[in-house]
Amino acid sequence: MSFETGTLHIKNSLDYEEGELRLRPVKTKKSERMVKLPQTVLEELKRHLRQQLELKLKLGPAYSDGGFVCGWEDGRPFNPDWLNRAFRRLLAHFGLPPIRFHDLRHTHATLLLREGVPVKVIAERLGHSTTSFTQDIYSHVLPEMQDRAAVFDQLMKKEK
Repeated sequence: MSFETGTLHIKNSLDYEEGELRLRPVKTKKSERMVKLPQTVLEELKRHLRQQLELKLKLGPAYSDGGFVCGWEDGRPFNPDWLNRAFRRLLAHFGLPPIRFHDLRHTHATLLLREGVPVKVIAERLGHSTTSFTQDIYSHVLPEMQDRAAVFDQLMKKEK
């Protein structure tokens, strides 16, 4: 994470396997990537980091500093299953339809496509190996993009 450049370096994943959490390198070389974060996220991360530093000072050696952003007050990372359950409870509390935490990744990609962000950029953000893989997954958004591309008539009329 670099606040100077506003980027997050994704190089590991945290998995719960055989009763324990394991930090592993991401699956492929393409999965390791830098992602530019919006200013609002950077500000929230700075606020959260200040809270973590306060807890670290308060707990001293009892603080487990693994460098995780999402974790318990003592620094230990959340179990991904716990995070999924907490997310579902949060959705239910606000009367929202149940989705998996991982589905936020798909929502992000879909919204970017709808805003006209190039598929290449989205594939890089998601760590997909090819743009065709990204296009196959998000093909449901492409018809809307075709409608937007149909403005060609208007462009040609402007040229007359």
